[in-house]
Amino acid sequence: MHHPSVVEHTADLVEIDGRTIVSTLVIYLHFIFLVKTAREISQLGSRLNCLCKRLADHCPESTHKQDLLMYLNRIALYSHQLNILSRVKADVRNLCGELGVSLDNALSLVVSAKNLMAAVTATVKVSYIASKLPGRPQTPDLCWQLSIPDQRPLLEVSTGGGQSPVDTPCSSFNLIHRVDYVH
Repeated sequence: MHHPSVVEHTADLVEIDGRTIVSTLVIYLHFIFLVKTAREISQLGSRLNCLCKRLADHCPESTHKQDLLMYLNRIALYSHQLNILSRVKADVRNLCGELGVSLDNALSLVVSAKNLMAAVTATVKVSYIASKLPGRPQTPDLCWQLSIPDQRPLLEVSTGGGQSPVDTPCSSFNLIHRVDYVH
């Protein structure tokens, strides 16, 4: 039994109604991708939740532990909400069999994912603080590996026409040493 591919299906639709059907199919495929991505984000939120619970168990200070557990509850809530929304939206799409996708369906997924990402960001910040507290044992599964930030010059070097009296970092350093202090 031969199942037509998306390309063959698109070609059939183009012959039927021209451009309108093609754009509807593209929106439909983007919505399918959005649902799949929402499920993946939900699963990653659940994994982060497990990791941060272990961190909270080892946290020596109760206020940081409470903050961390509060943010973890938010992650669990938003992950669950996103998972349910993605399943419901996918099931509604499958039951109706229509190519039309409402903006509300996509918007609800995006808003839920945005809420989850805000909770994840706050959790990562609190987790970093909690993991660096004195008295907490350092374990290899909960170590932070921070990337080195891009290096930028502390002082901008002027390149044109001598508009500024300070042309190089060395000359600005010399200006600092020339200041006479009154005792």
